[in-house]
Amino acid sequence: MKFIKKYISLYIITMILPGTAVPEGTKLPRAEVMKILYKAYTKAKKEQLTQSPIVTVVDYSLPSSQPRLWVMDMNDHSIIKNTTVAHGKYSGQALTTSFSNQEGSLKSSLGVFLTGDTYQGKHGKSMRLKGLEKGFNDNAEKRGIVVHGAKYVHRTCNNAIGMCNGRSFGCPAVSDKEVKAIIENTQSGSLWVSYYPDQQWLTHSDFLA
Repeated sequence: MKFIKKYISLYIITMILPGTAVPEGTKLPRAEVMKILYKAYTKAKKEQLTQSPIVTVVDYSLPSSQPRLWVMDMNDHSIIKNTTVAHGKYSGQALTTSFSNQEGSLKSSLGVFLTGDTYQGKHGKSMRLKGLEKGFNDNAEKRGIVVHGAKYVHRTCNNAIGMCNGRSFGCPAVSDKEVKAIIENTQSGSLWVSYYPDQQWLTHSDFLA
């Protein structure tokens, strides 16, 4: 619980003292997302599904114009990356509102994944994702859900202009400028959690029980 307490403390500090400077690279996921991530990571470690201290979390409740992907090191609780990420074409416009595990849906999937191997594809260096949750994301490999770079994803966006990032065919696509570092830090067996406050997933996920 030290992990959660540390982040809650940082939230309190920045809320009480809005002018307080937070170190660069310490833009945090919301507390509810951190709790979900911690539960999933603890279960995955207990089940020996991963040995890596590196985790990735995507908060799909945020619009695509905001940096909603975090790569974190659970050993020292540091944030390695915080950047923008696309969602599926039929998952919504700027906001992600619909998810699927079905082939051909062109939607994003929720839940807990493991990162897989890398390969050179039509989008350059890409990384496979293995879905660990039956009914939510276990078709990820069949669907070709991978982490890849895309020109339609930008590292920074002006929220005032609305939808400034494009959409994928269901993959968590990231900026061409960010993809290499993200893959290098997360490849081959680290945990990946795609979050949304979907009650079906929150109440039926084996990782959140």
